[in-house]
Amino acid sequence: MRRDSIVTVTRKISVALCAAALVTGVGAVQANASAASGPSAVHAQLGAGHWGPYKHSPTKYWATADFVPNGRHLRGYAGCWSGGDGTRYRIQLVRTKDKHVRRKSGWFFCNDGRWESISTTVRAGEAYYMRIELKGKAHTVQAKATWF
Repeated sequence: MRRDSIVTVTRKISVALCAAALVTGVGAVQANASAASGPSAVHAQLGAGHWGPYKHSPTKYWATADFVPNGRHLRGYAGCWSGGDGTRYRIQLVRTKDKHVRRKSGWFFCNDGRWESISTTVRAGEAYYMRIELKGKAHTVQAKATWF
């Protein structure tokens, strides 16, 4: 494929993505949120939060920061990196005020960061957090949550 045709295809894809963002209103939400108060406002209005450990060092237990979903449906995702040693991990969605576990997953194998997820319904406006527990060796993990 020639270089000029690659550039043309790339431009068409970029234009299509921009158009899709405008149709869905994502561009306006991002502009309003960034004008509000930085990254936390962007996550709140887009309905997502993304966390990694403070240091990307192996761990056997990690809890995310508290977040307040503004929707009734909450989905938590987590990923774990492994060298194929059989380590497993579990995700829990926890209500902050009373430490009530709203949803707990089964055990997933650590598989080079592939996201696994769990979901539940929650009360909008209440704080929640996620716990990630590992069974086996310590590994690097990351988590994110979405809500609507």
